Amino acid sequence: MSEEVKIEIPEVTIEALAVQHRAIIKMDDEQLREDFDTFWKENGEMLSKQFNYKGKKLKGGKTDLKRAKAALEKSVGAGKLYARVVAEQLGDRVEAEEDRRVMTINAVSLHNFEGETQTMGVIQFFYWPEIHFDKDKLNLEITRRAKFDEEEHRTSRQNQLQQQHAMYTKFEGEGVNENQRVLIDVISACNGEAYDNLTYRGQWREINQIVPDEVKEAVLEHTSGDLFEIDFDNPVPGELNGENVHAHVKLYEVQDIELLDIEGDELYEASDFESKADFLKKFSDEFKAYTDNASKYQAFNEVITQIVEEASEIDPIPQRWYDVNVEGVMQRHIDQFKGDKNMAMRAAGAKDMEELQRKFEGQIHQESLQQCAINWYAKNFNTPNDAEAVSTDLLTKVIWSDPEE
Repeated sequence: MSEEVKIEIPEVTIEALAVQHRAIIKMDDEQLREDFDTFWKENGEMLSKQFNYKGKKLKGGKTDLKRAKAALEKSVGAGKLYARVVAEQLGDRVEAEEDRRVMTINAVSLHNFEGETQTMGVIQFFYWPEIHFDKDKLNLEITRRAKFDEEEHRTSRQNQLQQQHAMYTKFEGEGVNENQRVLIDVISACNGEAYDNLTYRGQWREINQIVPDEVKEAVLEHTSGDLFEIDFDNPVPGELNGENVHAHVKLYEVQDIELLDIEGDELYEASDFESKADFLKKFSDEFKAYTDNASKYQAFNEVITQIVEEASEIDPIPQRWYDVNVEGVMQRHIDQFKGDKNMAMRAAGAKDMEELQRKFEGQIHQESLQQCAINWYAKNFNTPNDAEAVSTDLLTKVIWSDPEE
């Protein structure tokens, strides 16, 4: 009996291609004329300069816009002259009919406008790719990146105001205490070599801001004018952590610090508030706006990223989209460097223009995926189709938990 032969059939994956669509749509002449006239009012000057037509040059260099409009509609054609308007109308009609967004339009044309037969518009376009994701799998439980404690933030802000309006007077007595500040030199060496990480010269430091603790404790044992030396273990992370540090310390002057009372109105009046009550109200309003914005930003980024990363499938993005966008994005980047392509490439970490193009194609890809996720969310949760609307809606749906201490 012959041995059975097993034939391995290679697995073949055929990727779907972004499909260009074509639509032929009946158009309303009255609506077109109204939109064309509005467009001309806004762009007539630009259009009359862009196209040539008979009788364009008039005495005095002025342009007769009424005459230009009639001439250009006849010579150039309304479909070409008002292509942007035609594209918007056709795109809107397609989206309304199919409940899908148009991503990019390849071409539009207009036939029989204000003629004897029915006006027709033709559009060639791509839809926005769709994300295929089970709505029930969307996780809206998010841990805050930071704990928003209004009282803690308010106290910190009040302390900042106190420091901003602090008054300093020279201390004439002996010794130093924790409520003062000193004009100090600290010159450090680690293992016999100069050590900049713990060296500072001629700086005012509040006692509680002096580091490390060994230097602070030594300062508290001295007085104005003292010069002393101290040894301690290096607390700075890195190769020299734990090694011996020898520091020369000089105290030039000691000052008392007088702070305005947090409970009185004087501190807040000096800070351009009407009173403490005015400060408290404004701080509370600003803190709520701050926390709302931070929450919106975090919720949007985490949910949109989840939709993209956990989608079962994402329709392909048409190459046409990259072709339309990458050139403009690259040029704007180059313009930031006054047209210097070498500087633009170095700034983006690209060795040549081809790599620069690939980098921006990658950027466009990521931004497009984000928009696909926004489209998915808007469709599934019935919100307007933009980032602001989605992030605002998420605030009503996200279940927040505070981070661990």
